[in-house]
Amino acid sequence: MEITELKCPCCGADIPNVDGVDGIRFCIFCGTKLSLDYGAQDVHIVDEAKLAEIELQNKLMDEKQAAKREYIQNRRSWNMITTLIYIIGFSLIAYGFYDVNVNDGNMLGIVCSVFPAMLLLILPPVIAFKHPIPPKDFDGLKAPKRVALIVFLYLLSILTIFFAMVMSVAVYEG
Repeated sequence: MEITELKCPCCGADIPNVDGVDGIRFCIFCGTKLSLDYGAQDVHIVDEAKLAEIELQNKLMDEKQAAKREYIQNRRSWNMITTLIYIIGFSLIAYGFYDVNVNDGNMLGIVCSVFPAMLLLILPPVIAFKHPIPPKDFDGLKAPKRVALIVFLYLLSILTIFFAMVMSVAVYEG
């Protein structure tokens, strides 16, 4: 294989072949930082500012991706916890009303129906303010408005209480 001498793109000086090893070298005449590729017989000037800019862009992209992953994870956790709160509230209210009907005003049934119902009517603002906020330049779903989320959660609470009562009466009567 014939190895030709490579020349510095800045000053035109010959770049000595050091065992045909590719890599970063400096021109011994003008001091320009060069990237050598003996396989392709090519020399490129290394632009430090451009490399730093690319590294910074990659770092910013990584940070954005990490923020998006964190937001998605937080939103999934919020959805799961909110769902569990409503499922447990529904179950306790249904059991409480059923127990009140079966045992003619049993204290356990009253506590199991009234306490979760009160919590479901108190918690919507707290749950809404715990909803994660997406990063500024997030391309996915947007966070709902807090007021709209509170109204939605209140409606969900009222429907949960209503359907728990209807279900417990239907089971008792059934």
